[in-house]
Amino acid sequence: MQILVLENSTTSAKAMWVSGETGAVEVRTAPYPPGTVQEGTCQAEQSFQAAVRLGRQLAAGRRADAVALTTTWHSLLLCGPGGEALSPVYLWSYPGAAGYGANMQKDQMFSERFYQITGCGVHGSYPFFKYQVLREQGRLPGSFRISDQGSYNLERLTGHWASNRCMASGSGWLDLRRGEWSQPLRALCGLSLEQFPPLVSCRQTFPLSPEGAAMLGLEPGTPVLTALPDGGMNQVGSGACREGELTVSVGTTGALRMTVPAPRLGTWPGLWCYRIPEAWLCGAAVSGACNCLDWFREQLAGGAGYGALEAPADWQADTPVFLPFLWGERCPGWQAERRGGFWGLQGHHTRRQLYRAVQEGVLFSLRHCLDQMEEQAGEPRRIFLSGGILQSPGWTQMCADILGRELELDAVAQASMTGAAVTARWALGKLHSLEEYRPAAGGTAAPNPAMEAYYREKYKRYRDAYQRTGVR
Repeated sequence: MQILVLENSTTSAKAMWVSGETGAVEVRTAPYPPGTVQEGTCQAEQSFQAAVRLGRQLAAGRRADAVALTTTWHSLLLCGPGGEALSPVYLWSYPGAAGYGANMQKDQMFSERFYQITGCGVHGSYPFFKYQVLREQGRLPGSFRISDQGSYNLERLTGHWASNRCMASGSGWLDLRRGEWSQPLRALCGLSLEQFPPLVSCRQTFPLSPEGAAMLGLEPGTPVLTALPDGGMNQVGSGACREGELTVSVGTTGALRMTVPAPRLGTWPGLWCYRIPEAWLCGAAVSGACNCLDWFREQLAGGAGYGALEAPADWQADTPVFLPFLWGERCPGWQAERRGGFWGLQGHHTRRQLYRAVQEGVLFSLRHCLDQMEEQAGEPRRIFLSGGILQSPGWTQMCADILGRELELDAVAQASMTGAAVTARWALGKLHSLEEYRPAAGGTAAPNPAMEAYYREKYKRYRDAYQRTGVR
């Protein structure tokens, strides 16, 4: 099979061509044009065209069996009746609803009910809360539909407006268990069912329209899948679709996602739970990961290289606690107004020790999420590690030591686009189940027993600092 994948990430467009006959993969990426992304928003048409340009380059002179779309979870776009964008796309990173979400958390009855219906947190990153802010501020068009970047892309390519339950489960409007748009939450927002895209199976395809075919240089009628969330596709692309398989991604931000056969919800505040094809994900997202290292290097280390900050490394150096909430907190506490920084900083601490504290703090935050995940969904059977952390063998080893688990290192490049291509094969009947897909292994990292007691004590210090610095 020949599959073209188009992806719109937070800051860049991507395209992948997958040849089923040879297994060859070609990838092209490009940052969005200047002005496309500003303060957590992006321009839908500019983002769409950036991905289409890359797709057309890869598709030149070829025939595709399917086009797969993927984009970020949690985007909100208001569209007109013809699919035209009436607002910017409000991305997961849009800060304008943080205060509203924090205020709604004070209503414990609402918070628990919202969480149990949707599996989403009471937090400004979700479209539900972004919409409520726009409504309160009188910024809604006279007539509009609720959409997102992925549904916009589908309509531009096929003329059909639709979404799947995987993408919808990150909106804050989907009843997670029933798989339908929640009537009580729609009523709370003053929205009718007709204002939401029809929900279809992840296997549903729509024919590429003549206009879409001209844009991509493909044949009209080529099957196009509804847009899939990049976080869910990371799970598929990592080959972690069996029950109890956990992916840990440490990139610009961080995430833990465990495949479960049914929704797993504790009490609020808890970990989120979304749908993926054939299963669900119980997971956590953290705002501070590699971006914290970038911040330290740029703001406190004069742009020094990462290698200079890491080596020579004293792996048992005295370090302060670093709380990685420079951009607020998502999981596990959902405190958007929480602040980060160093706790226990003293005059003798060196630049390298502070950098090491940042590395530790990011991983202690993920360990905190893992502890809550095990309480809510059980212990993982396998753990796959991916992201920029793999560029640092020392930090990768630290991750195994702090989590106290053997980690399988992800060898899949562009896991979200790979997952979308695998899902396309499944949708067209080439795979019986997504569980069948297993990428090549990329090695392992096992915890060092000599570091276990050391990190156990440091983790206690982290949890103490976390409790002392909350905003509640």
